[in-house]
Amino acid sequence: MGAAALAGCSRFARELDGDRLPEHLDLPTGDVDPAVRLLDRAGFGPRPGEVAEVEALGLDKWLDHQLSPGDNEPRGLSFQLSRLTVLQIDGMELR
Repeated sequence: MGAAALAGCSRFARELDGDRLPEHLDLPTGDVDPAVRLLDRAGFGPRPGEVAEVEALGLDKWLDHQLSPGDNEPRGLSFQLSRLTVLQIDGMELR
């Protein structure tokens, strides 16, 4: 198992012995902030100020906002996305 693959899991990696997996790993315990959990699972973890943003909007509204395309996207990005065939059905763009 490569060290690079375990760089983000150093606490668990220390429990590994070579290529053998331990019989048991203790996962973190305690309460996890719902906003932090959402940001961890829906992205790459919270960025500065993002937890406050999620808490202000509410979990459902924040997630809906992330999943809904908006008109405020940069033109270059919109153009590049419009060229992806995966975003088209029978020649019609999804919106």
